[in-house]
Order: sequence, then C-alpha cells, then structure tokens
Amino acid sequence: MIRLNAFDTDDRREFEIRVAGPSALLVAKLHKLADRGRERDAKRLEDKDALDVLRLLRAIPVERLARGLRELCGNALAGDVAHEAMTYLQALFGATISPGTVMVVRATQRLEDPTVMAASCVALADDLIRALR
Repeated sequence: MIRLNAFDTDDRREFEIRVAGPSALLVAKLHKLADRGRERDAKRLEDKDALDVLRLLRAIPVERLARGLRELCGNALAGDVAHEAMTYLQALFGATISPGTVMVVRATQRLEDPTVMAASCVALADDLIRALR
C-alpha cells in the first residue's frame, strides 16, 4: 500500500492504493519477454524489456526480490504465474547466450562492455534463483 496526497497543502484528501512491488514487476516483465518471444511476430519483442529486468535485478536487493517472489508463489491467484516466471528467468538470463542476456547486451552495446553485461545478467539471475531454493 502507498499513500497518495494532493500536491496542494490545503487539499487534505489522501488515498491508500495497492501498487505492484518490484517482484511483481519482475514477474510481469519475464512473462512479457517469454510471451513475445513465442509469437510469430517477434517485432513486438523489445530489448528495453530485457534491460528493465536487469535494472530490477541490479536495483533491488536479492533478499527483497526473493521474499516478494516467495509471497507471490504462495498466493493462490499468482502462484502459478510466479513459478512460471522463475523458469523464464533461467531460460532468458541463465547463460551468456540466452535470449534475454543477448537483448541486454544489444541494448547497452554502446554504453557498457558486452562481456560485463552478459556476466552481470547471468550472475544476478543465478543469485535470485539460488535465493529462492
């Protein structure tokens, strides 16, 4: 839950809303990549989505992501989807030649050393997978 207040200090309204946490965002991004990768029209597959996964893996401590994923996996509504996302994480980012890793390298090729980016994808995905065991 997050509390939203008006910008105007004279406006006393406030609302509590439910927002997706980083683990849920990771699940959504992994499903998006996997779904679009299976489509016949791969034009909808964007390197930016893979880069978003890397950003989440870099920015959010692995313990926090793992805690959120365990919660999602134990949820009656989200459990199957969350479990499936973890298989996608391994398939998409588990090796330097995996599709998600290749997409990240392509998205950052002018900014970062490709070898470092590929190794980062694999290491961060592996850290999360190990934390979930």
